[in-house]
Amino acid sequence: MEVDDELDQYRTIETVLWSNETMWESEGEVNMERAQQGSRAVTATAQKIKEMMRKLRERCVVCWINNVSANHELSDCELMYGKCIRCQDKHHKLKQCQQMRYNGGRCCFRCGLPQRLGQTHIHGDVSVGECETGYMDKMWPLCWQVYRKRGWRQGLEAHFGQGWNEEGFRNWISQVEDGMANGVRVMLWAWDKLE
Repeated sequence: MEVDDELDQYRTIETVLWSNETMWESEGEVNMERAQQGSRAVTATAQKIKEMMRKLRERCVVCWINNVSANHELSDCELMYGKCIRCQDKHHKLKQCQQMRYNGGRCCFRCGLPQRLGQTHIHGDVSVGECETGYMDKMWPLCWQVYRKRGWRQGLEAHFGQGWNEEGFRNWISQVEDGMANGVRVMLWAWDKLE
């Protein structure tokens, strides 16, 4: 009897160890799959940003968001007459506009776009602070146009689940999370709506 009891105990211990190993292996596989899915999502987002900027680089983003002819530079836009080019405020010009400060991560200090997202190079050379031609006057003007247009703003606040005053919006779009400024998230959201 004692031998049978010992054998049963041994088999129970062996079964527990085997099931623990199997559980750890499947947890590892699940974690690996999640990491791969996350990596694919980051790569897809990076490719989407590159495609978006390829199309927006030569366009006026204020006219693009208003769905009118956008084949001109923002500085030549009739809708911008008497307004700050960066934030569309009527009470000051670009030189008096509050400087952009990105908080919480790294991005291009000129345009706010990530220079790299995951393993995908998006633009410029981070080591020398290089920005691509045509990228600088895109994110901030687009974000502010969306904020200042009633219908767009309602959709924006619903999508991101929050409302802002001007200072709160300025701070939020310059916040960097997971390698990307929230302003870029606004651009991608608008891109999905219009393209």
